[in-house]
Amino acid sequence: MYEYGSVDDLDAAKVEYCEFLSCDESFSRGIERVFDEWPVSCEHFLTKHGMNRIAWLGQASVCVERGIPRSARGGFRMLSGRQQMAANAIADRAIQRWETERYAGCNYSTPGVISTSRRGVAEAIQMTFPTMFPRF
Repeated sequence: MYEYGSVDDLDAAKVEYCEFLSCDESFSRGIERVFDEWPVSCEHFLTKHGMNRIAWLGQASVCVERGIPRSARGGFRMLSGRQQMAANAIADRAIQRWETERYAGCNYSTPGVISTSRRGVAEAIQMTFPTMFPRF
């Protein structure tokens, strides 16, 4: 998925990864591209609350904007603590907005469409797409 592109110089890719995440404008633009261009991947990864969705969104945005694969994700650790917190906050706010927009059209009276405030995300997906997400 977000592994396209190869890196000849992994250290240089990590530096570029770090620079990308440290620029709020570039990072936010990359996040918007992920939301627009990878809707299925967003649905898959951003509805899994057991995984690090913030890290996934950061890696995906670097990939879509700069073509840097996830193998250079160590560039995040090159950020200062303050920069890491800022990048995480940008991604977290974007995920919250994505969730709000995703569930904005939920109607309590429509069978099969359940708001996450009444049921968990997994149940909402199960009710909306019962053949794609079977219960175990």
